[in-house]
Amino acid sequence: PVWRPNLVMPLLEYTVGFVIGSAFGAYNGKELHPLATGAVQQAKVGIGKVGFGGIPGHFRTLTSRPARGQLLAVKCGIKRAANLPKADIIGSSDPYVVMELRRQTEGAKASPAFKYRTKKIMNDLNPEWNERFSTSPFEYEEDHKILVTLYDYDFMKSHDKLGYCEIPLTDLINKTGPASYKVLPCPDGVKHQSAGAEIILDFEVVAE
Repeated sequence: PVWRPNLVMPLLEYTVGFVIGSAFGAYNGKELHPLATGAVQQAKVGIGKVGFGGIPGHFRTLTSRPARGQLLAVKCGIKRAANLPKADIIGSSDPYVVMELRRQTEGAKASPAFKYRTKKIMNDLNPEWNERFSTSPFEYEEDHKILVTLYDYDFMKSHDKLGYCEIPLTDLINKTGPASYKVLPCPDGVKHQSAGAEIILDFEVVAE
């Protein structure tokens, strides 16, 4: 087997999260604590597809509509958000972002082709993450989309959804540089939404 030291800390983090989360879930007598839920979701997706994807050197910026089954990858940047809703009774919100590569035809319970989670920013409705990463190469389908969900971090209970946005992959072809996307309210998210909530993202689709 190939030794991959860059995966040791992520594996340790999710293992600890799962153990702690399972304990809290058992204590509450309900569902798993969010730490455990996150660990299970990451395990389902698979190491190598969760923020550790590498793009081969011969991939180039895609300038035209790809063919079905063509090998693509997406370079992503999560920069900042503004005017997020207040979720906490004391304080504001502790936001983080989960970005997923999905297909329109898949159900919500299907595992994404790629998943990345940012760090959390404490007590800030206008957070800045400035995180960059890339997906692993995947075979293109016309219904591929980028799903971006913003959460409010809570240690002792489920994380509240602050909002989301969906971006068809076809909208990102031949498009580079930061762009603003409107954050829409989630039906099962926080009730008090903030007008003008937005997130600044940066994408580049590359192809074999």
